[in-house]
Amino acid sequence: MAKQKSARGKYKFLLVIPLLLLIIGIYYFSQPSGNSKQKILNDISSLLTFSNSRPLTDSDFSQLRSDVQNDSIALGYIDNAVWFADHNIQVHVGHNLSDLYNYYYYGKDEVCVPHEVEHIGDYIRYNDYSLIPSTLDRISRGYSLWYENIQTYKQKFPATYSNFDELSAKINATISNIQQGNYLPTLDNITYITQYDYEGCVIGP
Repeated sequence: MAKQKSARGKYKFLLVIPLLLLIIGIYYFSQPSGNSKQKILNDISSLLTFSNSRPLTDSDFSQLRSDVQNDSIALGYIDNAVWFADHNIQVHVGHNLSDLYNYYYYGKDEVCVPHEVEHIGDYIRYNDYSLIPSTLDRISRGYSLWYENIQTYKQKFPATYSNFDELSAKINATISNIQQGNYLPTLDNITYITQYDYEGCVIGP
């Protein structure tokens, strides 16, 4: 009897081993690895979560920067996010991380022009003009698609976008001033743009 129980125990143990290996294998291969899209999305989500509880630092972006090192668009968003993290402007850290997340999730770079103009306002306030050219390039690259999308939304929801014409006029004037190096009127316009930036934002594909 004792030998039968011992044999059954060994038999059950031998069945458990492959089951455990199967579970471990499923878990291992289901985890994002390397610089896969899902891993990058997970890393961005983690940074967004951390940014709500503590200020981010340059070192927080090290892994993400490594994963996207061959993607100039992604690196641009990270450079901006790091700048705002260094200056403890968390809301704009969130803007850049959210835009980066959408870029990877939807597979296209849709620029939120009001946010980009607001970012330039902070660069001017801190007398740091190094990121202004790349931000202007991003605005130029995405302006037409942004404007078309907002016009579509405006037709569907006119009450929500009732101030968009004035908002877009302020944005255009601001961009023109920046390109000419006239920064003081830029800050006046950006105050208005910040107040109504939600009318110039499109969420989703």
